[in-house]
Amino acid sequence: MLPLRGCQRQVSVGNILKSFREAATGLTCLPFFFASRLGFNPFWESNMQNKTISRLPKVIQKTGLSRSTIYALLSRGEFPKPIKLSPRTIGWLESDIDAWLDARIANCKGG
Repeated sequence: MLPLRGCQRQVSVGNILKSFREAATGLTCLPFFFASRLGFNPFWESNMQNKTISRLPKVIQKTGLSRSTIYALLSRGEFPKPIKLSPRTIGWLESDIDAWLDARIANCKGG
C-alpha cells in the first residue's frame, strides 16, 4: 500500500495498474514494454482468441457428428480442413468449426 499525502485512504499498486489497464484497453499504440509490464497486450489477446486448436474428440463433442461422418464431409470438401500439428497429429481451428456450425445453423433457419 502506498500512503498518499493529503488523502485519508491508501492506494495499492495493483489498483493503480488495474485502472491504467482499463484505461489503456482502447489504445492501439500502447508501447509493448509498458503493456508487457502490466500483463496486457491487446494484439496478443485478440489473436489468441482465433488460434485455439481442437483435436478430434472435442470436434466430435462440439458438432455432435461421428468420426466417420466428419471424415466423409472432409473428403467431400464440406467440412473445414484440419491443421497438421505433427506427422501423425491433426487439429482444427476452433474458429473454423464455429464458422462451419454458424453456417449450418443459418442454412437450417433459411438465412
